[in-house]
Amino acid sequence: MTATAYSSPRGSARYLFNARTVYLDMNKKIRSQNMQHVKLEDIQQIVGNVIGDPNRAAQLEEHSNLLGALPELDSMGVVNLMLGLEERYGFRVEDEELEIEVFETLGTFLAFAQMKLDAS
Repeated sequence: MTATAYSSPRGSARYLFNARTVYLDMNKKIRSQNMQHVKLEDIQQIVGNVIGDPNRAAQLEEHSNLLGALPELDSMGVVNLMLGLEERYGFRVEDEELEIEVFETLGTFLAFAQMKLDAS
């Protein structure tokens, strides 16, 4: 797109209008308004579904440990957490993204989910 110069109705001032800049600004505003945020309650619900105890999961906080603290989170439990994220948010988790740090705490798991959601 090219910049277009035009005169005001009075002819005294010239304005420069760049359609591409306006489009990019509008697109940025729309994306920021539509940005989805991962909620702690959603992550608690996913964990609750995996461990089979929604009440215990609802009491977990961001600093709460996951691996080692919840015996239900074995290798299959981790896979089910990822499947829960994929189902809820519609993104795909690749095998190489499954690092132990992601599952240290509820907060690190939430941060991973937000990063994936932002990238999708």
